[in-house]
Amino acid sequence: MKLPMSYQLLSWVCLALALCSLIRPAVAIWCDDDNCYELLGVNQTATSSEIRKAYYKLSLSLHPDKNPGDETAQRRFAKIGAAYEILSNEDRRSSYDYVLAHPERVLYNTARYYQTYYGPKSDIRLIVLGVVVIISGFQYFNDYVLYHKAMSDVKKSASFRRRLNALKQERLGTKGKVRSKNKAAKDDDPVKELEEEVLQEVELVGRPPPHWKRLLPWQLVMGVVNLFKWAKWEVEWTRKYRWNKEPYDADAREYLTRSTLGVGAERWEHIDEEEREELIARELWVAKNWEAFKNSKRKEARRRR
Repeated sequence: MKLPMSYQLLSWVCLALALCSLIRPAVAIWCDDDNCYELLGVNQTATSSEIRKAYYKLSLSLHPDKNPGDETAQRRFAKIGAAYEILSNEDRRSSYDYVLAHPERVLYNTARYYQTYYGPKSDIRLIVLGVVVIISGFQYFNDYVLYHKAMSDVKKSASFRRRLNALKQERLGTKGKVRSKNKAAKDDDPVKELEEEVLQEVELVGRPPPHWKRLLPWQLVMGVVNLFKWAKWEVEWTRKYRWNKEPYDADAREYLTRSTLGVGAERWEHIDEEEREELIARELWVAKNWEAFKNSKRKEARRRR
């Protein structure tokens, strides 16, 4: 059974929405919803000296000691302090100017903000580890949800009900209990036991149960391993067949046939063995043989119409 694409995309949409909900607008994370320059009453082209003078002037008038009990003045004092902290630092001001010029680059600007403020204090190894753990968690959750959704759909299918009914007639005795050799299962729900047995016979196409080998850490490790394997294979192929012009062995002929047909290794194994041998014998990697094969398939398709 193959899941509709809508179910396969569901958890990734949820992940995207969750991430977007955590990301504030890129400008807002600097001076909330205000413009840092406007808070200090200066232009974006103002010099460091002009920014410093503007801040000192405002801080004197808005200082809490001069405005006791005035919450508005206290909030403004905190805001101009944050704005000055940004604009008085060359790197932070450069990052903020980029945000003003490119507000549409939300993810990049957000990352740049955290790098500017927390980059020197953060261990990149811990950051990478945290990202990998979060992604792996979402991957496992995604596989878990889709797998159990698929199994739920299987239980609703007509073929599942037919198989379950057949097992009921075969296994249920006159007292309504499953004839099972497992003594521990005698007190269990007989129908549920049969359902589990039928589900074990089901092989979901493209939707295996969640497993740690499909998570990001293992995929990264296997990616490196497969890269080395591919490099070794490529060197050996070049040496044998491109430089030394050796005749193709059985594995090479199979690989060339699969590559020409655009068939993966897993799908290739599901093709009848006799048909595989016939395809290999036709040497489809040779251009003229490939053209003849395609023409024969076109004629066969026309005859079926």
